[in-house]
Amino acid sequence: MRLVGRNRGTVLALFLIALCAPVFAAAEGTSFPAPMLGVWEPELPCDPGEASDRDGRFEITGRQRLNYEEIEDLVSADLLTSSPRTWRILTTSNIGPEGLEQPFIYVLEGDLLTVADGRSARMYMRCK
Repeated sequence: MRLVGRNRGTVLALFLIALCAPVFAAAEGTSFPAPMLGVWEPELPCDPGEASDRDGRFEITGRQRLNYEEIEDLVSADLLTSSPRTWRILTTSNIGPEGLEQPFIYVLEGDLLTVADGRSARMYMRCK
């Protein structure tokens, strides 16, 4: 899939820019942006109410990203671009060292969410 490769390259480039440059838009506040709320899965079909023990599935709530065996608490969410909607998300983890803040780049286009950590990017689809 050619589009996936391009999106990953774009996401990684945006991640590097976000780490090296000041944020050029106002912060979204102290909660995850509303369009990101919900359950995300790397493979379909997916039902948001379905119980899952897969590592790839997660849920984004107002202040947390709930992974299978990890809870990430939101520190900040800064809007980087509006097209495609791209945020620099900073979180702390309940399984990592206390106080360690982890930066991620989230790119949302429709029901497709790409998350990059500086080393890799992964795409997820919204569960319906």
